[in-house]
Amino acid sequence: MPGVRMPWEKLVDKCRELGVLSCVDGAHGIGQIPLELDRVRPDFFTSNLHKWLFVPRGCAVFYVPLRNQHLIRSTLPTSWGFQPRQPEDTADYNPFPSSETNRFVLGHQFVGTIDNANYLCVPDAIKFRQEVCGGEEKIMKYCEDIAREGGRKAAEILGTEVMDNAEGSLTKCAFANVRLPLKIGDGDGEVKRQDAAAVVEWLKRKASEENDTYVQLILYRGNWWWRISGQIYLEVEDVVWGAGVMKELCERVRKGEHLEGAEVMKELCERVMTMEHLEGKK
Repeated sequence: MPGVRMPWEKLVDKCRELGVLSCVDGAHGIGQIPLELDRVRPDFFTSNLHKWLFVPRGCAVFYVPLRNQHLIRSTLPTSWGFQPRQPEDTADYNPFPSSETNRFVLGHQFVGTIDNANYLCVPDAIKFRQEVCGGEEKIMKYCEDIAREGGRKAAEILGTEVMDNAEGSLTKCAFANVRLPLKIGDGDGEVKRQDAAAVVEWLKRKASEENDTYVQLILYRGNWWWRISGQIYLEVEDVVWGAGVMKELCERVRKGEHLEGAEVMKELCERVMTMEHLEGKK
């Protein structure tokens, strides 16, 4: 958070130029943007599959090129297939069928404590994306268009802006971050700095309890930002609806509704701190 497209390809190039190993945390990468790992050549790359590739949770990938596989010795926890450092012809007995793959693959292809059912869904997920959703290119374009157009309309409704840079590269993905119409300060309708973090939790809770929806928010550099995700099951009108919800909730924040009950809780906490709740007890 916030959800923007980082210039990770250029960062990998810079690491290579400086002689530094690159490890890319691409949690939202697979299924959202083209990766082209063979062209970018990071030293390590990880990504979740449940976020954008439509498979169950607990399924991810860890890319290690051949040149670096000697650096990754084992799974965590260490399980079947692990080979200690010794000559190839003295390898320990492996109970699994013989394989022509290298030690890296043998050491990572099976972990006894992991349920592999999630990974078995990957081929069907890819097939679904190709045959039902139109393929990777169409999926990525649709999701990016939803985020861009939805973000633009949401900013219009809220009277704010979409987070981006001069080149427009931060929004070249399926995310849009829209600033909420709230300000930190001591004036009327403003949020006191000490209450800023609590506003995030209040907005999330009210959106869930009253509107059956979840919003991802972050307080970033003195402003509240709403992260919008473009998904194939959404339309721009869904984002417009969400913007209406956020506008109404922000109006309630400006009226101080997020503080209701806060003074009571503060008093109770102060009484607990003074051990008042233990009076009369031995």
